Amino acid sequence: VVDEAFMDPTPNASLTPMTGRDGLIVLRSFGKFFGCPGARLGFVAAWPALLRKLNELAGPWAVSGPARWVGQQALSDRTWHDQTRALLEQGSRRLAGMLQQQGLSPTGTPLFQSVLTEQAASLEQQLLNQLILVRRFNHPPRLRFGLPGTEEDWKRLEEALAAWQPPLLP
Repeated sequence: VVDEAFMDPTPNASLTPMTGRDGLIVLRSFGKFFGCPGARLGFVAAWPALLRKLNELAGPWAVSGPARWVGQQALSDRTWHDQTRALLEQGSRRLAGMLQQQGLSPTGTPLFQSVLTEQAASLEQQLLNQLILVRRFNHPPRLRFGLPGTEEDWKRLEEALAAWQPPLLP
């Protein structure tokens, strides 16, 4: 079972073309790339016999009519996909550069950047003081940064990062 919830920005890396063979199940999410949290729309790609069985188990009303309509519209708009992928790639590079300027080593996807650092708690607190939310992980200590939404948000993040003074490690 492969979770490809974050795969839409990089579709060429998807394993879905291989799901016709027994044993591989790929799960996809609608909300991450298309920005529709709460739509309760996702997809499973697998070999035909499994898909028939899942269809029997789920029944005819597993996804609401409005969610199906929104999904069809969004999935068929290839121009929007291409434009959005380009914007995400540009934003991700910008965010990575901003983090690197602070001596951090980001890794990530077009949707977010992660920073592995022993000072994750300190940096998170600095950002929280500026009303900037990041996702903190404790083991290993790291922060995940989403892409800011507006130029004002980019500036706020840049200023908060520049003001951060990492504590001295013992």
